[in-house]
Amino acid sequence: MSYEKKIAAMTRAVVRADVKNAEKAVNLRPSAIEDTVERLMQTAAVDDDGRLIYKIGTTILRGGDQGLDPITTLERLQELRTSAPHLFGEAASAGNQGLSQAEIDKLSPEDKIALANELARHKHG
Repeated sequence: MSYEKKIAAMTRAVVRADVKNAEKAVNLRPSAIEDTVERLMQTAAVDDDGRLIYKIGTTILRGGDQGLDPITTLERLQELRTSAPHLFGEAASAGNQGLSQAEIDKLSPEDKIALANELARHKHG
């Protein structure tokens, strides 16, 4: 297997794991996981430090509070809710977007911030 194919396979594995980890937070339909992974792989890349990023052409997609950090998979999934709502179930009903505390504890710090921001938007808007 070529180096490029190995990188692509590893990137796909990371994207799939991130999607599975965020599945309940965004209320992704279980039957839509592979379609979602394919959509995210269109913009997924690995940066020079080996981190998963999303970009269009040479432009890295930015997110976070200030829009300075590379966008997370959770943020990409939240964007996908707008462009592909059929991949998602009904909106999660309450405070923590349907996540248990154990599931929240497993989220990366960036994904916890994105989840908190999403909850704040729903609460105030």
